[in-house]
Amino acid sequence: MWYYFNMSYYGRRYTKYDFYVGLAAFVVVAMVKFWVYYPTLCTIIALVIISLTVFGGNWLIDRDNKNSIKNVRLSLVKGLDTIGNAHCTVKFAPDDKLIVMENIPRNNQKQMFTLLKKDGYKVNKLWSEVCRIFDDYSNVRTLSLLLDVPNSQIVTLESKARPIETPPKPQTSARQINIDNSNIGPKFVEMGAIVPDRFGVGGNVQNKGSEDFVNLDNINKANPVTERTQQEPEFVEMKDAFAVTSTKIDVNSVQAPELAVLPGINIVQAKKLVEHRNINGLFKSVEEFIQVANVKPHFVSKIKSMIVANSINNNSNDDDNYEGRIVDF
Repeated sequence: MWYYFNMSYYGRRYTKYDFYVGLAAFVVVAMVKFWVYYPTLCTIIALVIISLTVFGGNWLIDRDNKNSIKNVRLSLVKGLDTIGNAHCTVKFAPDDKLIVMENIPRNNQKQMFTLLKKDGYKVNKLWSEVCRIFDDYSNVRTLSLLLDVPNSQIVTLESKARPIETPPKPQTSARQINIDNSNIGPKFVEMGAIVPDRFGVGGNVQNKGSEDFVNLDNINKANPVTERTQQEPEFVEMKDAFAVTSTKIDVNSVQAPELAVLPGINIVQAKKLVEHRNINGLFKSVEEFIQVANVKPHFVSKIKSMIVANSINNNSNDDDNYEGRIVDF
C-alpha cells in the first residue's frame, strides 16, 4: 500500500527507506488497535520503537554520508576516501576531519582548509555534500563557499618547490688573432718577367684538322623513317572455331572439366551433368544434353556447334582424376 501511495502521490520509485517507513506505519496502526486492550505494553513498545527510529535513522544517514564517494565519477576517485581533479584534492577521515588542498600553486603559494569534528563541524555530512557536487571544475574557493568556510580558516602555504635555475655559462675570453699587414698593398711586376699561360700557347695558329668535321656538304642525311604497319588481330567466334576443326566435345565420353569449357556451364553444373549421365545413361542427342543442362537461350547455338553426342560408353566415373586435363581445340 505504501509503495502504491508513493507512486501515485510522489511519482517516484520504491526505495529501501520506503520499506522502513511502511513498516513503521504498519506498527503504529497495529499499536493503535491494541492500545485499548494493552495500554501499558503498547506504551513501552512505542517508546522502544521511537528510540530505535531516532538512533537507527541517524546511524543509517551517517553511514550513507560516509559512503558518498560511490556517487563520485570514477575518474575523480584517487584512493580510499580521496577524490581530486586538476585543481584540488579532498581527503576525508570518517568522524574526524575533512581536508581540501589546492594542487596547482599560484605565485608559489597553495591554499587549503581543514574542517574538524571537534570544532563543531558535521564532517560526514559535509563530505556527502562535497561528493554530491564535485566535478572537473571544483576548486578550493568553490568548495569553501559550498561549506560556508570563513576566510579566516583558509590557510595559504608557501610551496617548497622552486624553479630550477640553470647556471649561466662561463664567459670565455676572446682569442686574439694577430694579422700581418706588411704585405698588404699593390704589387709591381716587371713586364719582362711575365710568362704566358701554357694553355694559351698556339691560340693564334689556325687549326689544321680535317675539314670533314666542319664542312656542311659532307654531312650525311638520315634515312627517312618508314612507318611500320601492323595487322589487326582477328577475333573468331568459338562456334566458328569448332566448325573449322574436326575435334568436338563428346558429351557422352568427356568428364566435368571438359564440360565446364562450354559457354554458360560452370564446373558445378558440369559435375551434375556427369552424374546425370552416369545414373540415367548416355545422352541420346545434343538437344537432350542442352535440355538437361538448362543453359540460357543465347548460349544454345554456340554449344550446338561445339559438342556431339556419340554412343561411345565411358566406364570411368571418377571425374576427380581429370582435374588437370586440358582440352585441345
